Amino acid sequence: MKYLLFLFFASGNLLFSQTIFINANDYNDSKNVTFGNPTGETDYGNYVIHNANPHIAQYQMVSYLFDVKLAGKYELWIKYAAGDATRKCRVNFARLEVIENTLSEYTGCWGMSCQTPFKITTKAHSLEIGTYEIIIEQPHMFPHISMIEVRYIP
Repeated sequence: MKYLLFLFFASGNLLFSQTIFINANDYNDSKNVTFGNPTGETDYGNYVIHNANPHIAQYQMVSYLFDVKLAGKYELWIKYAAGDATRKCRVNFARLEVIENTLSEYTGCWGMSCQTPFKITTKAHSLEIGTYEIIIEQPHMFPHISMIEVRYIP
């Protein structure tokens, strides 16, 4: 599910935020990825994506499409949990920046309580109105990803 965030000032005026939120399980395409809590052992969260059965080291990929409705500068943030720092990913943001060895910070555990947002892009990128793609790849196993944010930078 994709959604936009509305903020209100104390004066009651509406600030329409163009930040785009994408649940991790709303991917356009995938390979060797599943979501939810298949083992029941840990509270991974219903929308969290991670390595698919048989839960072995194998290539994984997800792609997301998102629509920009207001031209401007945007950054990519991804919220994930990582019980170790070995699941580094390659992220392609709108074919404007490829970030190697990212999603690599240790967050404390694999569960929902350790989900942490991290800025992925090295700078804000100018996006025109249109549809763009985010591709996340990993040669072995994904961290547990819950949310993708394309943050509008005023």
